[in-house]
Amino acid sequence: MRSLGGVVVAVSALIVMACGGEDGAVTDSLADVQGEIAGEGVSETIGEVMGEVGADASEPPGSLRFVHVSDLHYPGTMDAPRPEYLANRVARVNAAVPDADLLVSTGDHTDYVDAIYDVPGTRGPFHVVVEALDTLTMPWIATIGNHEHYVSFEPDLEMCPDPAARKAAFVDAFGMDVFSVHIAHGIRFVGLDTMDGPTWDQNAGVIGSLTEERIAWLDEVLASETRPTVVYGHHPLTTIQDAEQGLT
Repeated sequence: MRSLGGVVVAVSALIVMACGGEDGAVTDSLADVQGEIAGEGVSETIGEVMGEVGADASEPPGSLRFVHVSDLHYPGTMDAPRPEYLANRVARVNAAVPDADLLVSTGDHTDYVDAIYDVPGTRGPFHVVVEALDTLTMPWIATIGNHEHYVSFEPDLEMCPDPAARKAAFVDAFGMDVFSVHIAHGIRFVGLDTMDGPTWDQNAGVIGSLTEERIAWLDEVLASETRPTVVYGHHPLTTIQDAEQGLT
């Protein structure tokens, strides 16, 4: 793990010796999962979660090298942009690991975003971040953190008034759901929105949480096949909190 200009970067090599299950079965099995939990009101918000990045998605290779970055914390606004802030960090990642197969970015892409940008289709800081990530030398996937939910920065850290609209704005800009499944070189990557649960607006989002419906969704996705899988999200799983049962 290394720090590149304030960005936490980890380079991981996933070695796959063997893989059970039927190749190419992910899309069908995930559709079954969505159907099974549709009665719980989850499938409507999942949307199209499947996406393929990289090459040879049907069968895992001998190894996969991916970069994990988090907490870009872009400080710019549309009135006072800071394009060099993102350009410098992307350039450092490209120089450090130009041959990586994938980059996974796990949230806090911005310091805060004004609520005026919560209307899908409105160009805002999220779009600026995406345009910078698109200059990476590798494909990338991402999910949301707690700072994307702020409408002001320190010392207030005021939460957005409409979290559903904020998540929709993120999805509109990033082009992927906050809960998503991607296949890269035959490896499955499952993204979580750890600001989805009942504690999302407590402690400025420092403690993440998931709803029971989302935990059930994750269980179903993980059980749907034996493909090698990486689960990623902004908050460490040891800090994901259930409002009634405490830390889990």
